Amino acid sequence: MTELTSTTGMSSSELVEVAGITYRQLDYWTRHGHLEPIPGTDRRGHGYPRRYPTTEAPHAWLMGQLMTVGIRDLDLAADLARRLRHTNRADIELERRYTLRLTLTNGARR
Repeated sequence: MTELTSTTGMSSSELVEVAGITYRQLDYWTRHGHLEPIPGTDRRGHGYPRRYPTTEAPHAWLMGQLMTVGIRDLDLAADLARRLRHTNRADIELERRYTLRLTLTNGARR
């Protein structure tokens, strides 16, 4: 596999593999504004491969994990994934009585 840098980003197939999501999810989430390809690679249609900043991989992975555990609202999953990434905390209060808490595995945040 080629080395990924912030300037070249990653292809759709690389992002799908790294994030553990399907290409259909990636395409849908991109078209609805939850993931952002590198400007200039976001043209529509076949034959125009998108490239994504490497920073989108954790966001895509978190969205996929949140949806896997039962959060079916795409907007909510995307919002929670962004908040988890930007707060640098392992838990987020959703409402007064709900808290989303991530568990640590092998010392790494999941």
